[in-house]
Amino acid sequence: MRILVFLWLCLWGRDLMAQEKEWGKLIGLLQKEAGYFEGKNGFIQLGKSNYNTFLLERISVTDTLIVLATSLQDRFGNEGSEQYVEETIALDQPETEIVSAQLVYDHPHYFSDFPKSLFLLMEFKGGVPMVHRTVSVHKNLNTGQTDRSQMEGTTTQILFPIRNGRIKSLFWAIDQYQLKTLKPKLESDRTH
Repeated sequence: MRILVFLWLCLWGRDLMAQEKEWGKLIGLLQKEAGYFEGKNGFIQLGKSNYNTFLLERISVTDTLIVLATSLQDRFGNEGSEQYVEETIALDQPETEIVSAQLVYDHPHYFSDFPKSLFLLMEFKGGVPMVHRTVSVHKNLNTGQTDRSQMEGTTTQILFPIRNGRIKSLFWAIDQYQLKTLKPKLESDRTH
């Protein structure tokens, strides 16, 4: 009996290490995309926001945290204000299970080189929602007055800018992660 428990612990530890390795590869690809998109400007579809341009001021990706800081402006000067939004999502790896991954073509934000730059939407299993904190700073350009607000909640989604040329490698990394996380559970289901 002790031998069986020992073997089970060894196999479980090996599977967990393989899962962490694939998660690290996926995070590494997202870090490369973050480096590319940091400092990039884009546009907001008319009628979808008070603002029509955005700047990705900061994108940070680690195996446990994603930070996306964006400035929103009106390029025509009609709004008389600007807004800074910083979103932080805490990833709960190794419990993180990807449910779906898809490209978002009709997002309100877009880049001038669309469709070479798109957004990847990853949906995670809702049983362990991730902490999502949003800090928003609204500045009135006429008076200089700023209003700051902060909200904290949970989410099961991550929206991330990606280059079209990286789609194949990102989805391959997601598949490899799924191979180490979901597939063993599915195989276990068949044997019970």
